[in-house]
Amino acid sequence: MKKYKNKQGEIYNGKSIVVEDRRIINPTEKMLLEAGYEPYEESVMNYEPTEEDKRQQRMAEIQAELAATDYLALKAFEGEDMSEHEGWKEKRKALREEYRRLEK
Repeated sequence: MKKYKNKQGEIYNGKSIVVEDRRIINPTEKMLLEAGYEPYEESVMNYEPTEEDKRQQRMAEIQAELAATDYLALKAFEGEDMSEHEGWKEKRKALREEYRRLEK
């Protein structure tokens, strides 16, 4: 899908535009051009993530990893055999500690 931006910098959301207090749903390319939108390309090739981006990404990875292993805590709580999952508590604890450090 092409991306469109108007002179005010507003980006077409792919669903609707507002022209003179009227909302136009699913505008055609012609309607977008008539409303002052112009095609543009987003350049992501030269994007270098900031330290904050890296921190946020790692926090998301940790959250996903913890969520993926939540079932182990439930199994342990219910008294099931955890011998095949050796070291899971320590790994989760280390992940939580890393997350807390990143939060600050």
